[in-house]
Amino acid sequence: MTDTPETAQPGRKSRFRRWLLPASLVLNLLLVGIIAGSALSHWHGDRGPKDRRFGFGPLEHAVPQQAREKLGPVFERERANMRSAFRDLRAARSDMHEAMLKQPYDPDAASRALEDVRDRSAAMQDVLHNLLLSINERLTPEERRQFLDALERPLKRPPSGPER
Repeated sequence: MTDTPETAQPGRKSRFRRWLLPASLVLNLLLVGIIAGSALSHWHGDRGPKDRRFGFGPLEHAVPQQAREKLGPVFERERANMRSAFRDLRAARSDMHEAMLKQPYDPDAASRALEDVRDRSAAMQDVLHNLLLSINERLTPEERRQFLDALERPLKRPPSGPER
């Protein structure tokens, strides 16, 4: 009896699919967190204006130095979209907080508030996805490699702090 493509390795495809969504979610949340943290540190004055050329913190710093000038217009175009998406997400989180604490508790209102946070998070991820695609379109293959290496570098660092 010979294996057909359907019976050759039945678990392999489903295992890949099972990990694809969580991996994608983790990467997206990481990017949202990086951008949100960057925006918050910018608004609180943690960095000087020289470090805020594009306003996208880690993404800007990951761009190879020789490519930053040609990407300036891309960051400028997306800055307003990101600020708007971040503002909407912050408002949705505030609404969610209120809905979760409201007395008497309304589970339907809390559910709607959580859905709104999810939708606003997705909108912010859309801005980031468009930005990353626009960046990649304008980089040479070597610049793309350098950019992605720089983005992945923080993920490869060992955790700091006391061991648990």
